[in-house]
Amino acid sequence: RSYVDASTQPDQPNGLSRPAGLAIFILNSQEQPTQAIYIKAKLDVCSSVMMAEAASLALASVIVHRLNLTAITFLSDCEKLVLFLNKDDLSNPPDWRIKYFTQTHANHSTTTSSRLFEVSRRLNSTAHALAHQAEAHHNSQSTNLEFSCSNDNHVTHCPLLLALHTVSLNDVKILAARCC
Repeated sequence: RSYVDASTQPDQPNGLSRPAGLAIFILNSQEQPTQAIYIKAKLDVCSSVMMAEAASLALASVIVHRLNLTAITFLSDCEKLVLFLNKDDLSNPPDWRIKYFTQTHANHSTTTSSRLFEVSRRLNSTAHALAHQAEAHHNSQSTNLEFSCSNDNHVTHCPLLLALHTVSLNDVKILAARCC
């Protein structure tokens, strides 16, 4: 399972861009014991709440793909985004500015046989908290990825760290990741 969430200021009539915090919480049952992955990222140029949510889902899709995980269930508390991405025709997103992110998710989720469901916000509390922490992250802090791995199976190297270094997504910077 991959829980995703985003945090940004509410949409404003003037449409000014602002930063958004993105979060991914993955429970990887394909590894025993079940692996937990926590990722915080920042979208520097965000024009809507929907864009932040779509960016978080796109980032999760790319990371899951890089980790070679299959049959992943993505969970988001953004009903409008989930309804759109579960349609057959993805040519007209609810906000045209999210097209890059929705197409990125669609491209990667097809190759990993994943599914997307809506989840209640109260069941998405870990990703929600991580997103708020990422949003509060100031640009003056370190620009390097903060990474830790406490998984005993990754003594020589952690596949998450390698995967994160190969992820590139428009205006998205991964701030911190932890693998347990």
